[in-house]
Amino acid sequence: MEVNEFKSIVKTLPKEFTSHMFIKAYIRENEAEYISKLKPKKGGFRELNSYIGQILEREQGFLEICKEKEPVKDENVKGYISDNAQWTRTDI
Repeated sequence: MEVNEFKSIVKTLPKEFTSHMFIKAYIRENEAEYISKLKPKKGGFRELNSYIGQILEREQGFLEICKEKEPVKDENVKGYISDNAQWTRTDI
């Protein structure tokens, strides 16, 4: 998972987006890599998606995004609704 790949995906998203929206876009572009990072255990999706969220948070400056203070409810890659980080692009 390269931060430069993350930046190109962020550029395809609307001004406001959630981590789940980012993850779905990432999977569309990098399905094989996403699957290769999944751990074959209960909670594997949550663990990997949390890791992706940590990269988004750590690389906010480079990715030109800003994390909003309050989480929002959003559908995850498995179709469940849960609290999720919301981001705003700062490049547009």
